[in-house]
Amino acid sequence: MRTGTSLLLIRIPGQAEQRVALEKAMYTIGRWPDNDIVLSPDYVSGRHGRLERRGRAWYYTDLDSTNGTFVNGRLARSAELHDGDILRIGDPLGNSVSLTLRESAVVEAPAYSTIRIGTTALGLKPSLIIGRDPQADIPLQAPVVSWRHARLDRTAQGFVLTDLNSTNGTFVNGRRVTAPCIIKQGDVIQIGPFRLVWEAAGLQQYAVTGGVRLDGIGLRREVGSKARRKCILHDVSISIYPREFVALVGTSGAGKSTLMMALNGFVRAQKGQVLINGDDLYRHFDLYRTMVGYVPQDDIIHRELTVANALRYAARLRLPPDTSAEEIEKRIDEVLQQVEMLGQKDQLVSSLSGGQRKRVSIAVELLAEPKLFFLDEPTSGLDPGLEKKMMHTLRRLADGGRTVILVTHATSNISQCDHVCFLSQGRLVYFGPPHEAFQFFNVPGNDFADIYDRLDDLDPRQARQKAYMWEQRFRQSQQYQRYVVARQKMLPEIS
Repeated sequence: MRTGTSLLLIRIPGQAEQRVALEKAMYTIGRWPDNDIVLSPDYVSGRHGRLERRGRAWYYTDLDSTNGTFVNGRLARSAELHDGDILRIGDPLGNSVSLTLRESAVVEAPAYSTIRIGTTALGLKPSLIIGRDPQADIPLQAPVVSWRHARLDRTAQGFVLTDLNSTNGTFVNGRRVTAPCIIKQGDVIQIGPFRLVWEAAGLQQYAVTGGVRLDGIGLRREVGSKARRKCILHDVSISIYPREFVALVGTSGAGKSTLMMALNGFVRAQKGQVLINGDDLYRHFDLYRTMVGYVPQDDIIHRELTVANALRYAARLRLPPDTSAEEIEKRIDEVLQQVEMLGQKDQLVSSLSGGQRKRVSIAVELLAEPKLFFLDEPTSGLDPGLEKKMMHTLRRLADGGRTVILVTHATSNISQCDHVCFLSQGRLVYFGPPHEAFQFFNVPGNDFADIYDRLDDLDPRQARQKAYMWEQRFRQSQQYQRYVVARQKMLPEIS
């Protein structure tokens, strides 16, 4: 709902964000100076698109531009826009500019949200089937939902919920259902990305919109024992909003992979919490595991198979066994389109380039539609041009509703990220927009490699002292207050 003047947030990599108040009914967008919103990059057409208000909604139309417009990560000629939707204009080389619609002047408030997508009147039927089947009494369309996932039965004691041996489980108030259970007023049933809230008016159906918020609070990890005990992650707190694309960077041994594995729950921190949309990931990992995708540094696909067969094999392992061959083929085409590999569907994996194999590995993880996506060195071994294109692909995946976190040593294209997280000796020494890092580290120019020089030292003791100094400086900075403290103040109290 609109609470004030709508805004268009314009982000060009390496530059500060621009904010345009949308006070007119129509705006032209393009490179020519007579446009209402002028975008200078040469990959923007002279008259690229039009933004207009019809009633209470904003609509975007691409004006036959050369490079087209992506709306939430998908190429589109026109679209109705909602709060948080992202327009992206780019070129085949991986350059791009984004325009994000916000329906309120308060742009920091929306962290994550749910929408009610329907109410199911309980009626007089003795049983209600919940599942992926379009003919189910409560149809839930998501790859991780089984065809007949769960059943609600009317009994003398009330409605009883039974999981029908689903692949990914049915959860009530965060706990997996292992036996039939009576549903009470206010109970929350969670199946895949859907929440069903039991209320007097009926079963209220909700879905998370805009992606997943991720918070790490005071994460600490130690290894070794007794005298050899060593802290490799020092009380790190980080806050990542839905649809944000975040790079974890730093020298070798800085703690990048340790932090990533703590955030995705695969190798947990010994102290602190990881929260998904305010809920404890470690405590409810079984509930959220289908939302998490992870692409390791090594390829996860069989090189002797065609791309299509590799994905078919992965789909049979990752999706419910009742997923039909037709559904699998449709899903394979969708994920290959997202990583721009549909043209290589029938090609042998062994014949692909390194960058293409990495894209197929990403497609494997996309099969289950994860909302939280982790990648370890996805650009390793790629030439600069392919690295830039890969970063652009990940940027569009974030636009499409995913929260994307990657570990990388390469820094030439991290300006495409929303935030960069610099680590040193297991300490968080910076988290915030890439372009603000240069001023924070007092580095002239725009070469992130110079920041490494600020942090690195051949003497281990000096390196530890430097890391501690920069950590303390960061905790006194405006970036820490804005991107960590202020964000985490919005979290509900977790017991």
